[in-house]
Amino acid sequence: MDGQSRDLLTSIYNGLADLGLLHSNQEAPHDPPEIHLAHLILITIHSYPGKSIPQCLLMKLVRVTPRLFDHAHSLLLHQNEVRIEQPFPGEQTVHLTETGLIHAEALETPSDWLFRQIHHLDHSLQEALHQALVTTIRQKQQAGEIGIDQLCRYCTHFSPFLFPSSVQPHFCAYVNAPFGEHALIDN
Repeated sequence: MDGQSRDLLTSIYNGLADLGLLHSNQEAPHDPPEIHLAHLILITIHSYPGKSIPQCLLMKLVRVTPRLFDHAHSLLLHQNEVRIEQPFPGEQTVHLTETGLIHAEALETPSDWLFRQIHHLDHSLQEALHQALVTTIRQKQQAGEIGIDQLCRYCTHFSPFLFPSSVQPHFCAYVNAPFGEHALIDN
């Protein structure tokens, strides 16, 4: 798979996740974010061919701050749900262990098949799907249906209060546009 195709698939994956079409949360809302992210990491690795994924791609797919990623990743290593291999110097691959595989299968939702199917689409269809996702996410932002605390707060595409005097104080690099909601955001 070339770099352009991989970037497009990453964007589609992120868009589907933003819309709640992948990895719906089954945990209680009061769970710490690293628990939710650990579950997302397990499902993401499980969805990837061979049940292993380059760590740099995994970080791109889950799109959270490095600090939160490290917390969740450490939790999974501590619980023996993932293992790290270094096939080449400077490159790490994350693999599911037997425990991680069982946990990932228990977490997987019926919609997770969707991302696996996208790999088989023609590149032009993937581009069309990506554009549709960006449009849909932007419409949901404008309608106030995407809550900052629900989806955006830990996303690497999120820039809070970039426009402090604006009615749209936040910026989403995923759709390349500002959006609203003035609620305070804890960092």
